[in-house]
Amino acid sequence: MSTVGQARAHLGEAIADNPGSVITVDMGEVTFLDSTGIGAVVSALKRARHSDGDLRLVGVQPQVLKVFQLTGLTRALEIEGAP
Repeated sequence: MSTVGQARAHLGEAIADNPGSVITVDMGEVTFLDSTGIGAVVSALKRARHSDGDLRLVGVQPQVLKVFQLTGLTRALEIEGAP
């Protein structure tokens, strides 16, 4: 929760600066993801797709991947290594 604002800002800048691009987010150091973090990812995904781009997550740790699986986001979002 303490870093989600910074993450939102960086994602917003990357999407705005690269319309139509696939933005790859390295989640390798993320060990915990709550509803605030999920909201930031979903918001970034919507913004990327609105600009004809997409969002891709890499390096997602198993405990974080489980959150994406439980929420069904693995069906809407490209996550490297997700079944």
